[in-house]
Amino acid sequence: VAEYARQCPYILEYVIVDDGSSDDTFDTIVNYSKHSDMTIKVLQLFVPCGQFHALMAGFDIADGDYVVTLDDDLEYQPREIDKLIEAINSETGKVDVVIGLPATDNRGVIRNLGSRLKNKVNNLLVSRLENVKSGSFRLLTKEYAYKLREYDVANPIMGPLIFQSTHRVSNVIVTRSKSIRRSNYSLLKLLGIFLGSIQSFSEILFR
Repeated sequence: VAEYARQCPYILEYVIVDDGSSDDTFDTIVNYSKHSDMTIKVLQLFVPCGQFHALMAGFDIADGDYVVTLDDDLEYQPREIDKLIEAINSETGKVDVVIGLPATDNRGVIRNLGSRLKNKVNNLLVSRLENVKSGSFRLLTKEYAYKLREYDVANPIMGPLIFQSTHRVSNVIVTRSKSIRRSNYSLLKLLGIFLGSIQSFSEILFR
């Protein structure tokens, strides 16, 4: 992350959201930020609220022209952000979100199944975006990121929320690296996200 900040041609601001950790994670990040030459904003939630609430909290304090969501497992290296920026600049004014997709998906059976379920939900929500896929590595315009905060839903799941609130979404192929930690997504958790997406964002249950 620090290496990318030194080499990239953009003015970067890192927003780190600590999702209510009970160890010394927050203090460690704060101490690091004080001695770093990078611009780092650190926010701690009082209690664990989940990834999606943490993202919304991060949007609240982000100041850049673009907002990139990057998980702490670093499956997508910061240098891949350049591809997201190039993609949105090539369609200036036409796209609100660019989602990075790996050329190959080799994360295992459970994660691959979860990705298929996730994209199936998005296709149910927005039929005209059948060729666009969801993902956690994404770039949003500042205006759109702020707009997302206005949506009040029971389960603020980022993928379905994006696909329901805008049709101006595109994909770009990126390189995925090996995760620095083991995924905490189980089949049961992925199924819960799938059902929660349908409940919160689809009218299918009322037909």
